[in-house]
Amino acid sequence: MTVNLFETRTLMGVVKLVKPSKRFLLNTFFGKTNPIITSTIDIDLVKGKRTLAPFVSQRIGSTTVGTDGFTTQTYKPPMIAPDFPFTGEDLQTRLPGENIYSGNSPDDRLAVLVLNKLNSFEDMIARREEWMVAQALCTGKIPVVGEGINQLIDFSFTNKETLATKAKWSYKATDYTGNPIKDLKRWKRALAKAGFTPTHVIMDTDAADAFLEHPEIVKLFNTPTANFATIAPRAKDPDGTTFICRINEIGLDVYSYEEWYIDPADNVEKPLMPSGTVVMASNDSAVTGFTMAYASITDVNRGTFNLPRVPKTWMLEKPSVRYLALQSRPLPIPTMVDSWYVGIVL
Repeated sequence: MTVNLFETRTLMGVVKLVKPSKRFLLNTFFGKTNPIITSTIDIDLVKGKRTLAPFVSQRIGSTTVGTDGFTTQTYKPPMIAPDFPFTGEDLQTRLPGENIYSGNSPDDRLAVLVLNKLNSFEDMIARREEWMVAQALCTGKIPVVGEGINQLIDFSFTNKETLATKAKWSYKATDYTGNPIKDLKRWKRALAKAGFTPTHVIMDTDAADAFLEHPEIVKLFNTPTANFATIAPRAKDPDGTTFICRINEIGLDVYSYEEWYIDPADNVEKPLMPSGTVVMASNDSAVTGFTMAYASITDVNRGTFNLPRVPKTWMLEKPSVRYLALQSRPLPIPTMVDSWYVGIVL
């Protein structure tokens, strides 16, 4: 029986073969996923309180307490859907790396082209998801600007500090007032006050360089008897990170993060984390409520899909072209908006 490569069921099977891209921020903090059965997503943003249970007389029995405050915002996640047109010429042309005398048929080439394109689409969507997570963590906002859409998703995030000039980690003069360890301790205490225990410190490469070169850090690292930190820098991992050290005193793992993207607005390559940014957060999504949600995708001919990725194909007759697309409607949701901290240190 001949298999129709472009049937939805067949394409779904091919999508499952596509190797997921490396996404450090998403996998570390938003590893929990939640496909939504509707086209819109309601986001409950919670600001928790460390409230003591009240004392009460046995004669009274109990005391009514209030609930933690939260706000609900409704968003319609934008569609991400890269596509590619296959023509008859594509099927007749030798593929990169294909033996010139291979004798592959157009159908053979089509199967390879479909898998290659879906891999390429997956990489593009994964990079966009990582960008959305980076925007949410670093700024508390996600600007959604594209063809026919211009909106701002704002999580009302306020745990952010920009260091004064002489306190910046890059300030080299002898009258510097900054101390990276004191900054990290202060931010950790702010999170503890809100009821959260961070596990990771993520720095962009500029902030990481300034951290390692800061006089206070050099002094601590050069004290052999101190158990200040476990220093074990590793080569850059495929996910764009370099593990720098574990700060034993405050129980935090420090990473340098270096991932880039090409901004479609100006076609300029930019870092996913802005220069001078430090993010302190927990990787326990059960506590932070961090979730990567996916809104449903509805097609008038095929129905509704509640999946992170949905392939689609259609034909044009003049000229003869077969289009292949991969659709997704992701939205990172940082439910507990007091659970992470951002420092601008340069």
